[in-house]
Order: sequence, then C-alpha cells, then structure tokens
Amino acid sequence: QGVSLERRSPAHSSVERTSWTSSVAPSGATPGAVNSVVALPNETNKDVIVTPNPFSPDSDGMDDAATIRYHLDDLTAFIRVRIFDSAGRIVRTLEAGGLSGPTGQIGWDGFGVDGRSLPVGIYVVLFEAFAQDGSIVSRRKLPVVLARHM
Repeated sequence: QGVSLERRSPAHSSVERTSWTSSVAPSGATPGAVNSVVALPNETNKDVIVTPNPFSPDSDGMDDAATIRYHLDDLTAFIRVRIFDSAGRIVRTLEAGGLSGPTGQIGWDGFGVDGRSLPVGIYVVLFEAFAQDGSIVSRRKLPVVLARHM
C-alpha cells in the first residue's frame, strides 16, 4: 500500500529475509537518503526524553513546544503517545499507533484535544512502543511542566 522495503543494515546479507523491513518514512520510501529503519552501530542512547522541560507555549519564539524524543532497541515499532493532566485524565493523544523507526520525535504545543490552550501545570507524557505482535517494546511515563511567563 505505497510502502517500500528498506534494508535494516548494510552490514547484513541482502538475501536474508530478516535484513528487510517496511519503510517508516512519511513518504513511504527514502530513495537517495538514509533508510528510515537503518541500524546505526554507535546508537547506544536508548531512552525517551522531553525537552525543554518546562516549556511555555506563549508564542514568544522561545520554548513554545515540548519535544518527545525517543530511541528504541527495535528497528520498527508502533508508537502511541498520550498526555495526561495531574488528575490522570487524558488531555491529548499525540500519536495513536503510527509506525516508527528506531528514533523519532513528536512535538506537543500545549493544546488539549479540543484545540484550546491547557492551563499551567504538571502533565504526564505516556510513551508506548509496540512490536508487530502487540507486545510492549517500551513504556515510559515522563513529567512535563507547562509554564507561562509572568
């Protein structure tokens, strides 16, 4: 359905079935560019971080959005990222299950599901990555502070 195959690593044999997987690039392919699922040999920082933290979505051009960056051990995974308020209520779904490569980032602008600016406070980012069989590859809960200049 418009998605091409990519090699996971140039170091592995191209005749092995496990050397190939579907492209996770938004365009469906990466001709002439680095493959979206390539395994980089020195990639050891496997984690999820939120920066900047705190952030202030006040349109002043400084720290207006939080970025959730992730590094996974698996070359492909389905990603779900949700934001909860301090009472545990879901206020926004940033990604509902999109296919991703081993690294990526997702931005949050401080708005809720209704498109309105959320109040100042502590929020929880729930990052989940799932394998093709539905098993959890990674699950992280991270605090993020939404602030405004006084």
